Amino acid sequence: MRIRRTLKVLVPSLVLLFAALPSIGQVSYDTATLQGSVLDAQGRAVPGARVTIRNAATGLTKSQQSGADGTYNFPLLPVGTYQVEVTAAGFSTAVASNVVLSVSQAIVEDMHLRVGETTATVVVTSESPLLSVEQVQQANEITQNQVEALPNVNHTFDTYVLTLPGITNIQAIRNAGSQRAGAGTFNAFTTSGGNGRGGQVAIDGGENDSGQGISRTYHLPVDAIQEFLVNRNGYNAEYGFSYDEAVTIVTKTGTNNYHGAAFGTFRDQATDALGQKIF
Repeated sequence: MRIRRTLKVLVPSLVLLFAALPSIGQVSYDTATLQGSVLDAQGRAVPGARVTIRNAATGLTKSQQSGADGTYNFPLLPVGTYQVEVTAAGFSTAVASNVVLSVSQAIVEDMHLRVGETTATVVVTSESPLLSVEQVQQANEITQNQVEALPNVNHTFDTYVLTLPGITNIQAIRNAGSQRAGAGTFNAFTTSGGNGRGGQVAIDGGENDSGQGISRTYHLPVDAIQEFLVNRNGYNAEYGFSYDEAVTIVTKTGTNNYHGAAFGTFRDQATDALGQKIF
């Protein structure tokens, strides 16, 4: 009887404890943040305005009211292209289209309202900023257009990583006779001549590293990748468990349209280039 009473108290306590803990190895740097201010024509804050955002590909919709200072903030958004719509009493509806959110970015999109009927709509096409003022780390983004357009014989994501500045092919270090690059280091790249064991690769926010730079999922098809970010140095503490490069990969999600991809590889001796013979 005493054991049963103990279990009745212990089991619910353990359930509450583990439910309160965050998911191990799950972080938020695979998402993006959309924020800004709602302003009138004179640049004054418009509190209480209804701000609605919509993902163009998936139809994901979120809404909130601007604060007392006119600001709004949508954190933890899936990457993609969004539309921002703002309505307020006494103002025309303002719409910003083509607002592109990339992985780990915080985009500021200020919305300017004009006095007028709520049935009138002012549409503005947003342009991607050349610089991200919210980030200070040295990083490069590989977009979906680059993944689809750049040639990739091996059909692996690390081929794109090797095209970025500051990235070294780990095989070159091995060929130089360095003992720092062990034979079990499966990631093909490293930062600034490192040993290849201090990097981290995360897929959709989940850590993909089993220790010493060895990825659990190595052959990730490039057709499954939407975009990814390669942080070389100076990144925030949220990129833990790494003293080298930190790579964040975001895979494709379902959309409202049917889509797919196909590829093939053909190699034959009859089509190979003939090497020049040296006597």
